[in-house]
Amino acid sequence: MVTHMTALLLMTLLPFDDSTQAASAEGAPLDKTLAEVSYLGEDLDDAISDWAEQAGVNVVPDWPALEALGIFSDTRIDLSLKNVSAATALHAILNVADQRHLGASYELQEGIVTVTSAAVLDRRMEVRTYDCAALLQSIDAERPRYRSRHHYCLFDPTWRARHISSEDGPQSILLDAIESTIAPESWDHHGGPASSRIVAGKLVVRQTRDNHYQIARLLHSLSASDVVSHVTLSAP
Repeated sequence: MVTHMTALLLMTLLPFDDSTQAASAEGAPLDKTLAEVSYLGEDLDDAISDWAEQAGVNVVPDWPALEALGIFSDTRIDLSLKNVSAATALHAILNVADQRHLGASYELQEGIVTVTSAAVLDRRMEVRTYDCAALLQSIDAERPRYRSRHHYCLFDPTWRARHISSEDGPQSILLDAIESTIAPESWDHHGGPASSRIVAGKLVVRQTRDNHYQIARLLHSLSASDVVSHVTLSAP
């Protein structure tokens, strides 16, 4: 069940800045500025090869996945850009090739750019670990405490709300915030392939690459803001 605290966390954090997320996903190797990217009737295969040479990166086109989208090595590319980042240029090339917007995409991993489809990337699961010990301490410090002496409830109309919420520790609050915000239907308790656990102050997550970027931004937003210190509970 989503607690009052979790709900307030989500309201404060959404929506995300997609442009910042995209920049993080692309990373420094694709930040290089290309003086001119110009293709007049070039085959997509040749355009990608020229782009890779200018950007100084290795590129691997996943032709079976692209062909499933109706994008072929000889798909015509007409494009002219000046002074743009390598990432922007590649986006533009793929947008021209993917006229029906069926999901041509790419990922950068270990210095290699794979040009493929969004559907293929969505199926790739990665396990990553995040240090969230300090964040858990912040949540726990502000979490309302259970009032064990019954006479307190005579003077505290929110005692029942505090009693209920006290059953949710900082770990469950954080996991609930993540799983309720990032691709909710993808998690294992909904029958999906993703999972999240907290072990010794470390958040261990199995998710897709794109969702990992969103999780990292969510954790950064929580850690960098004072949202936790402003959480309050309302009476039921």
